[in-house]
Amino acid sequence: MSDLLGEIKADLAFVRSRTLQPRWYKALTAVMLAGFLAGYGYVFGLARTAAFLVSLLLLSFIVDLAQLNALRDTPGRTEVDLDPVFPAMMGGRHVT
Repeated sequence: MSDLLGEIKADLAFVRSRTLQPRWYKALTAVMLAGFLAGYGYVFGLARTAAFLVSLLLLSFIVDLAQLNALRDTPGRTEVDLDPVFPAMMGGRHVT
């Protein structure tokens, strides 16, 4: 459990330190996400919105754990070395 909390803290520190986008871009992204979720909740209801969010977060967490497991099995590799899940989304090229 402490490893998981450490990973979450490291991820949050990384996100906060990102300087590639200006602060207004991060704020705009948060507002757009909140608007999307509010609209989804209005159209489909609170229970379905909560089910959607829980399933999305759970599946994202499973993918993250699978990637971390792949990193632990191969010493000397970083997250940059991981193959993309959908190479076609990367313009058809295969990252090795």
